[in-house]
Amino acid sequence: MIDSDLLLQTLDASERRRTERRNFLRSASVASLAVGGSALLAACGGSGSSTPTPTSTTTPTPSPSSTSVLQDQD
Repeated sequence: MIDSDLLLQTLDASERRRTERRNFLRSASVASLAVGGSALLAACGGSGSSTPTPTSTTTPTPSPSSTSVLQDQD
């Protein structure tokens, strides 16, 4: 017959593994919900930093002016 101490140790080890597995799955599901929730909030939220649209500036065309041109006089 199986020793009762060995049977109790086996049952305790099985219960520990089951509890550890349950805790791991619970932690993994909480982490995946947190990541999914943060991604959902980021997708639904508006743009945090709005970049202003650049305005076009026109460069003035130079008008002819009366400037004296130096000429070489020999």
